[in-house]
Amino acid sequence: MAPRESRAAPEWDAAQVRELFFSYSRGRGYKFLPSGPVLPVGDSKGPFHGALDHFNQAFLGPAPWSHGHAGSAFSLHCINMSDMLVDFSDPSHHSLMDIFCNWFVGSTSNSDAIHCVLNFLTGVLYRTFIAFASFL
Repeated sequence: MAPRESRAAPEWDAAQVRELFFSYSRGRGYKFLPSGPVLPVGDSKGPFHGALDHFNQAFLGPAPWSHGHAGSAFSLHCINMSDMLVDFSDPSHHSLMDIFCNWFVGSTSNSDAIHCVLNFLTGVLYRTFIAFASFL
């Protein structure tokens, strides 16, 4: 019996995963939104903003992306200043993250939203890369 040939899994970069997510979301009728800036424009609260600041218009007034769409898809660029879960005393560790998001509005039920996300993860994106914190 001949030895079985091993095939390496294809290498994916972040741009390919990002495009796959956005094309899947556009195919479901979601509006694509560009990511907000890491440094807030015209906001004096602080040098960086939290993940939900992207939704200020939705919380404080009418959101331009919520009308006539099943939802929206976007990414959040976040900077993590040190690893606050592990060590508050080391300010030298910073990481830049790109978080893919769907915002479901209107008539989308929770079960439909969950099905959409699970279908993307299990039916479309067959390979994910997850980095675990050193304490796990």
